[in-house]
Amino acid sequence: MIDPAFQHVDGKIWANVAFATGEAGGSWHIDLATNTWTRVTYPSGSPRAQAYDVVADSKNNMYGMQMNNDKIWTTDGKTLQTVWYDFPTKGAGCRRGHIDSQDRLWCGVFNGNALAMFDPKTQKITEWKAPTEWTRPYDAQFDDKTYLWTAGMDNDFAVRLNTQTGEFTEYLLPHETNVRHVEVQKSGAFSSLWLGDQHGNTIFRVEPLAP
Repeated sequence: MIDPAFQHVDGKIWANVAFATGEAGGSWHIDLATNTWTRVTYPSGSPRAQAYDVVADSKNNMYGMQMNNDKIWTTDGKTLQTVWYDFPTKGAGCRRGHIDSQDRLWCGVFNGNALAMFDPKTQKITEWKAPTEWTRPYDAQFDDKTYLWTAGMDNDFAVRLNTQTGEFTEYLLPHETNVRHVEVQKSGAFSSLWLGDQHGNTIFRVEPLAP
């Protein structure tokens, strides 16, 4: 994964090679002007930090996550120092996620069948359990107002969470769908969800007509 969203801050981007244990594996901080690749390293005895997804915040620091790791970690863009934060529920972590306008990380807890939000101000992780088994949220994005959206590859629902009330709404997709990335359209009276079907050569839009 690559996140260039805030490269304008310092001219650098974050990238990672998931699962690779060789020379290329791990997370990288890349200076675009000089084509300098700096591998992020950790002190001996540190928790695991082999990211499946990396996400930049507005200061171009990095969030790291991995679905088999029940921690979220942040790496400082200036010092490359890393801090880890524990999930309340053990045994599962986030697979992919997005940052919001307050630098909060929202992500899909794939193996835990849940959604999560990390707030850097409180340094706490909040979780919401999906209402249907095997939803297994792959990715998640907040609309910067009320709703958190997600979908996955193991059932055919798109899911919307009202983060103020905890109420879930499930939308049955037209056919078998393998979702590995979500994008929320934040314009309009209600946010809507765009999905790509990894195996079906199809794009979907889920557009609520009412709250």
